[in-house]
Amino acid sequence: MTIQIMNVKRTKPSKPYDFYVDRRTPLGNPFYMRNENDRDEVCEKYENWFLRVAKDQAFYIYLEEIILAYKEHEKVRLFCNCSPKRCHAETIKQYIEFYIERENDKNSGV
Repeated sequence: MTIQIMNVKRTKPSKPYDFYVDRRTPLGNPFYMRNENDRDEVCEKYENWFLRVAKDQAFYIYLEEIILAYKEHEKVRLFCNCSPKRCHAETIKQYIEFYIERENDKNSGV
């Protein structure tokens, strides 16, 4: 399984398996950092929000697009501004990995 978190300042999305996940997208982090000391707190707030808070339809549609691209290409690159620093995209990556693994287990009868 290949899911990479890329820095959009260093590499530009150009492939069908490339997705922005920054603030301008439905999966963007709604929590803001005042300074670098807030990074962990903001990422943890995002994880809680991502896993527990009801989101709008655009959120689920965009997430499904990423999952479908992964299934088709067996890879996905998530683009944000933070990488290689801790980033909310790590939560998105973990969710997709869990989702795909669970789906594979169901298909194999585990």
